[in-house]
Amino acid sequence: MHTSIILVVKDEEKDIRNCLGSLLKQTHDNLEIIIVDDQSTDNTVSIINSIKSSKLKLYSTYNKNIKGHANRRNYALSKARGEYIFFTDGDCIAHYNWVKEGLKVFQETQCLGVEGRTLYEAKYGITVSDYVTQRLIPGGFMTCNVAYLRSAILNAGGFDPKFKHIYEDRDLGMKVSQSGKIVFEPNMLIFHQQKKVTTKTLFTRAQRAGDMVYFDMKYGRKASEYISRNIIYPEHLLIILIPPLILISSRVTSFKDIYIAILKYFSFIYEIMMIWKNAIKYKRLIF
Repeated sequence: MHTSIILVVKDEEKDIRNCLGSLLKQTHDNLEIIIVDDQSTDNTVSIINSIKSSKLKLYSTYNKNIKGHANRRNYALSKARGEYIFFTDGDCIAHYNWVKEGLKVFQETQCLGVEGRTLYEAKYGITVSDYVTQRLIPGGFMTCNVAYLRSAILNAGGFDPKFKHIYEDRDLGMKVSQSGKIVFEPNMLIFHQQKKVTTKTLFTRAQRAGDMVYFDMKYGRKASEYISRNIIYPEHLLIILIPPLILISSRVTSFKDIYIAILKYFSFIYEIMMIWKNAIKYKRLIF
């Protein structure tokens, strides 16, 4: 069973070597690894090029009008030739049986997709500065750990380019699940490496709330666990109203953590502005 693994990466010099090493050591051998680099400014590309393997196929968005996560993943998909498409990220380490476990589910259940379990690997303890990515239950369809039949993705129309920052993966999962089963397999394991937020990533992350308004328009309130009683991220709104909660609810171990906590507060205010902007655009009563 020929399989394609897709990664869209940017500035992942810290983790990309270990990531690709884990993919090249998969017990299922009949695979290709499609990497789309989104104009990295660090050593990501040179590290990828230093790894000699015919399974690696590197593409770039440089000088191409490919904007947004959805379009980048659609571009990667256009380069893939596998019957089964597995997605992960450049800051993730795959269990050596990751692909094998997913393919086993495809064979045994006649499903259209398989969603794995993602564990956040924090070697130095989690603080307010961490960008925790973890999924232990089904329904997230996160592209750090999900696989589909290629035909199922194409029949669903691929990733919706209207999602610029987030939820293009959950949207695809929702579309595919309307035609057949997506099975959760806890033994399909990905270890997401520890990630610290920066000023830039904090405010980029805040923009993602706008995509959640579009998702809400498409699928309604019950489709996202992050929306409660017309409020996206109610815990963020509570912190805006009671700022000290940001220090109480998260571990702080350094002055940098305090700095990030202050920035987080202002990013939550910016996030509300993005929600209101898109609520007006899509005519949704949501905050």
